[in-house]
Amino acid sequence: MFIVGSWNIWGLNGLQKQKTVYAWTQKNNLDIFGLLETKISAANLTAVQNSLAPSHWQFHSNITTSSTCRILIGWNSKKLHLTCVQSSPQWLTCDINHLHSTETTRITFVYGFNTPAERIALWHYITQESSSGIPWIVMGDFNAILQAEDRIGGDTRWPRHLDAFNNCIRQAELIHIPYNGLKYSWHNGQHGCNTIQKKLDWIFGNQHLLSKWPAAHATFQPRCISDHSAMILQLCNPNRRRSVPFKFLNIWAARDDFMDVVGSSWQIPVSGNPMYQFTTKLHRLKSVFKTLHHHHTSNITGRVARAREAWFAAQIFLDEHPASVEAQQSERLLANHYMQLCKDEESYFKQKSRIQWLHLGDKNTSFFYKSLLHRQTRNRIHMLQDESGNNIIDEQEIGQLATSYYEQLLSATTSPLPEDITSLYPTPISDTSTCMANLPITNDDIQNALFSIPDSKSPGPDGYNALFFKKSWLIIRVDFMAAVRGWFIAGIGNGSLTSLWYDYWLPHGKRLIDDFSLRTLTATGLPWTARVSDIITNGQWQFPPSSSELQAIWDSIRFMPCPSSQDVCTWKGHPSGEFSIASAWELLRDVRPVTNIHHLLWFKSHIPRHSFILWLACRGRLRTMDRLHSVGILTNSTCILCGTHVESHEHLFFKCNFTGTVWRAINIKAKLYWPCIPWQQLLQWAAMHCQQRNNITSIIARLLLSTSVYILWHERNNRIFCNSYKTAQAIVEEIFQLLRTHITNMEHACRIPDFICTVWGLQV
Repeated sequence: MFIVGSWNIWGLNGLQKQKTVYAWTQKNNLDIFGLLETKISAANLTAVQNSLAPSHWQFHSNITTSSTCRILIGWNSKKLHLTCVQSSPQWLTCDINHLHSTETTRITFVYGFNTPAERIALWHYITQESSSGIPWIVMGDFNAILQAEDRIGGDTRWPRHLDAFNNCIRQAELIHIPYNGLKYSWHNGQHGCNTIQKKLDWIFGNQHLLSKWPAAHATFQPRCISDHSAMILQLCNPNRRRSVPFKFLNIWAARDDFMDVVGSSWQIPVSGNPMYQFTTKLHRLKSVFKTLHHHHTSNITGRVARAREAWFAAQIFLDEHPASVEAQQSERLLANHYMQLCKDEESYFKQKSRIQWLHLGDKNTSFFYKSLLHRQTRNRIHMLQDESGNNIIDEQEIGQLATSYYEQLLSATTSPLPEDITSLYPTPISDTSTCMANLPITNDDIQNALFSIPDSKSPGPDGYNALFFKKSWLIIRVDFMAAVRGWFIAGIGNGSLTSLWYDYWLPHGKRLIDDFSLRTLTATGLPWTARVSDIITNGQWQFPPSSSELQAIWDSIRFMPCPSSQDVCTWKGHPSGEFSIASAWELLRDVRPVTNIHHLLWFKSHIPRHSFILWLACRGRLRTMDRLHSVGILTNSTCILCGTHVESHEHLFFKCNFTGTVWRAINIKAKLYWPCIPWQQLLQWAAMHCQQRNNITSIIARLLLSTSVYILWHERNNRIFCNSYKTAQAIVEEIFQLLRTHITNMEHACRIPDFICTVWGLQV
């Protein structure tokens, strides 16, 4: 990561501006900056440079190409190495490298001339330079706007010469770096109708830059001592690796074995209501497609490159052995394989870029890839502002803010509609249309609705597009129909099994007895034992005369009974509709935020009693001597293991001479590294470094921690209550053998690397 700054400073000979630049450099932790329109003469250049940054910074300028210094570059020589590539009055291009890296990034600082004719040379240079294959940043004051919306005030005309800047950026295939802060980077300093604001300062990057730094973003700061905004460009990778949501790729549907792959997974039965069965099968199929992707379509560009090399090699071999039938067949097979991969790659990038197909004679893969980069850069959210006006830039906090916003939005109460809204709907729905809307949903209706969705669109948020459902229709048809029909079938059949007053059969899971007294309900003429079937006549609702409040309940019932079937009871505590103790527990238990160390305690291969003791130790809830002494139970709080210090959680784990000896010995024996830091800091360190859920080394490290804590606590209790003592070496062997046995019997045993087997003496 490094940070680049650029600023049209509008003269830099004054001491106050020099101090401001120094403070700006330090506050923003800049690694390199470009100062524009400095107006520094050659005689004063060295003196000004010394006041702009710390002594280890170095500088370069384009003063040799103009009468005064138009562009001045400074960089931190302790972090970067800079090589000047080309200099002119309007630009200064340099290559930079981190001192410990060979990767090069090119930066061009721009200060365009004021007249369109003079800027032609700048546009020509940018277009020519774009052919280089290294990451390239172009930033500075271009003295030009891209479109009419980039200015306010002044001349509203759009002369033809203003198109030159846009044409240059398009031909150079540069991408506008996302930014926050001021939109209009220049202000003419006037007021009222004389005010003119423009976006003259820009930051662009090429495809290679955004491939290397996908999270690159900029900030345009408020103006202070200049009429231009200062620009800050941060080149950084995302803070954490995001889990990529599943998305069905169209190239899977084109495979010859697609139907076999879907069918073999789909035929495995699932119990539950139709919707649960359908969604469970879709979810299970995701794992199958992920495995397919891993083996056949992941890194599609790399596969194309390897297939091309193999095909070229086969052509050379065939050229050397033209009479070989085997060489001819091999060349033809490799050619077909390469052509198919090219089609797959094109389809992949077309789908990812979401650009409509171009009806051109050649491949469009390069275009789609660049479109994908444009879309990813444009859609990346770098900052959100909360209700208090605070700018949120941390990715995790941005996610929490967005979640909170939509939770409030979707749970907000809606204002009641005015009673007289007929003016908004001058043509009411006819009785015929109303009757047609109430007709039963048929299988043809469901199929027609699905097949009317374009292939690239998704019927739902599960990652499957319409193409998947259409291609696999013969396999999934029955389950799909049953699941969709379930949305249009109410739980009420003939009503004979459902209590009218006491069961939860109303919309939104309500029951009448919760809102009305039994006196009010029985005033309808129906007894307290009434069933829903008592208000059904000839398959239609026949509601009894009631009070206005109860009449509103009758009016809210929009579904129709089904006299030919029995009532259906559904457990709402689980998507399957079936009751289980686990779902009841989830419904009743008090859910609290998960701590950041939970994965140290509870994981698939943990030993429950060990994890429980570690959990108590993490919370400081073990009954150590200092806790018992503080409540007056004991008079002596000395540690029984070392006999010299007060026993506390911090002391036991692992400041105590005895426990520290055991802890260090077992880690040396297991060839694992743990830092010598206080207990709570050790837990945080472990939480950060043992996050990989299924990594065998991470699992063993967590087991080692919990088992060591458990055995040491057990030894401490044995000494107090049983007067039984073990040596440190004996405890080390006990921990080692216990873990050795447990690791051998784990599900991961068949995947344990050889070096771990050697350390633990395993035979797997």
